[in-house]
Amino acid sequence: MSKTRLTVSVGGGGVGKTTTSAALALAMARSHKRTLVITVDPARRLADALGAQVGQQAVPVSFGPDSDGWLYARMPDPRASLDDFATWLFEDPVRRKHLMDNPAYRELGDSLAGVHELVTIGLLQHEVDSGKYDEVVLDTAPSRHALAFLTYPGRLLGLLEARSLAWLAALAHVADVSNLEEHPRTGLLEWGRSKVEALVGKVVGLEGLRNLSALFGDMVAVRERWAGLARRTNTMLRDPTTRYFIIGAPTGGAMADVSYLANNLSRHGLNPSAIVLNRAEQDAPESEQVLRRTLDNGGADRIDATMRDALRTMLQTLGAEHTERSEAARKACERLQAIAPAGTSIVRLPFVHRNEPRAIVVALADAWKAAGID
Repeated sequence: MSKTRLTVSVGGGGVGKTTTSAALALAMARSHKRTLVITVDPARRLADALGAQVGQQAVPVSFGPDSDGWLYARMPDPRASLDDFATWLFEDPVRRKHLMDNPAYRELGDSLAGVHELVTIGLLQHEVDSGKYDEVVLDTAPSRHALAFLTYPGRLLGLLEARSLAWLAALAHVADVSNLEEHPRTGLLEWGRSKVEALVGKVVGLEGLRNLSALFGDMVAVRERWAGLARRTNTMLRDPTTRYFIIGAPTGGAMADVSYLANNLSRHGLNPSAIVLNRAEQDAPESEQVLRRTLDNGGADRIDATMRDALRTMLQTLGAEHTERSEAARKACERLQAIAPAGTSIVRLPFVHRNEPRAIVVALADAWKAAGID
């Protein structure tokens, strides 16, 4: 069985990252590589780009006979993902039910920052482990902080391997927090422990303390399984075959995000495989080209003089805008060449004059193929 390759797509907001990621996945699928595109972003950008009903489980996405049966998409829902992850993590149905019935499980899942990303990365690792796909494309949330997930496996391992987890699980004897009140303890260590427990109890209440204790107790029961997943994920994210694509655009803000993300990868000992300048090549739309040809080939004689002058002024303005954008793209490419680490490819993708999202994905998939990236 061939090894699944992971490509991670990162970038700031407004650069077309999700559409570009979907197009990359389509280009891979057209090469008859079984490809899954999955997103960390809880927004529905991926479904919009693919023009398909994408949800919690991986579903096939059709773009025609050259990719049918090869392209799949998954867009985890935060709440359902947490339950799916817990189902995988807790093989014992009794222990699993005990966890899911715990109010603290719901509260933490809804309130802790990074839980959705952490769970999605776990589901991603599960998909890679399954061996069902040749390629997996991970579309991250549109943020210059999108690479924070690189630290999750290590931080999780630190928690799971710490003695403090077992201590937290033992808070208030897990099942009987009433012992805090009914059975006074003696000794300096027990005195200190009881003070901490009493303090936590004042913050969350005794019932909340009981629920938290039970939650940590459940985590202790499966921490080896969870730690094994975290280790595999840490290895996967740093595997030499894993690719990081930074998506940008020829604007000042987007270029600043590219520089920040490249430096962030470097701090983690990683380099981007490619920096992608989206909307770099921009030909005039077909409607504008038709209008120019009409005016240049005698059509102007059939148009009112005032209208003819107005159309020519409009075309001159549009032409100046195209020139300005092309110059901005050229300067952006020069800047990327200067900041890109050795071995990083610079990929230019065109601005696509389409309104329908699927048409944009198809056009960008063609551009990916033309760039020799798959």
